Amino acid sequence: MPFQPGTAQWEGLSDGEKQGVLLAGTDDVQAERLLAQADLPFAEQLALSDSEIEAAWMGMVAPADQAVLAAGFGRLIGPTVREALRQGQVGWARDNLVRMPRWNFDFGAITAPATIWSGLQDTANVEGARWVAGHVQGAVLRELPDRGHFVAFELWDEVLDSLRV
Repeated sequence: MPFQPGTAQWEGLSDGEKQGVLLAGTDDVQAERLLAQADLPFAEQLALSDSEIEAAWMGMVAPADQAVLAAGFGRLIGPTVREALRQGQVGWARDNLVRMPRWNFDFGAITAPATIWSGLQDTANVEGARWVAGHVQGAVLRELPDRGHFVAFELWDEVLDSLRV
């Protein structure tokens, strides 16, 4: 969901990030620079070994996601972070510029079947999943209390099966 004043996401932003969201569409260069601040801790992980990156992520995620990391997915975190940031932080900063400000399309115009998967332990994204589900016609919201951010990796077959029409 867009990060707008009055939402939990908005309240969790730094002053610089709030300014970045408000500048989007008028000064995207400055907005992108300000919105890049959110991902600085990930860029700093590049100085760590893969096992140290995995340990850092274990300390950042919910218990359900810790279990996914411990079950083997964690060994992919270091290489994934390195690849994502191979060209610097520009890709992640651009993602923030696209996802955080108000989106310029009408979610109500979406008529294709949609299932929104939300692990309730991924508390930073629950409100966003509910917002999207409430704005897309006929969307099915799958809220899973025993899952977190990595719900799609845990339930890969079920998620892919839900895409069949």
